[in-house]
Amino acid sequence: MGVADATESVNYADTFLRWRANAPLGSLSEDGIRTFLLDWCPRQLDLPTEEAGEVCEAIVNFSLFLGHTRHLRGGPDHGRSLARLANTLEGAVRAGMRGG
Repeated sequence: MGVADATESVNYADTFLRWRANAPLGSLSEDGIRTFLLDWCPRQLDLPTEEAGEVCEAIVNFSLFLGHTRHLRGGPDHGRSLARLANTLEGAVRAGMRGG
């Protein structure tokens, strides 16, 4: 991952954190990831569909980081589970950004 990619990933993670502003990090759940990626992002982010992968990758990396640093209830296992979910949603996020 290059510097530009890392910066982009951090920016998407920051957007996610701002969206979750009042929720504790440890409470991150599959429902929260689905809602952010499938409902909020397609409506609120004006991005080309090619960016869907980058948004999902940012959530993957952020989930893994939170799990690894034990900021998630359930620790690394829960982080990996959330990361897998975010990774599998890329096609649906892309479709949502396309409007379909």
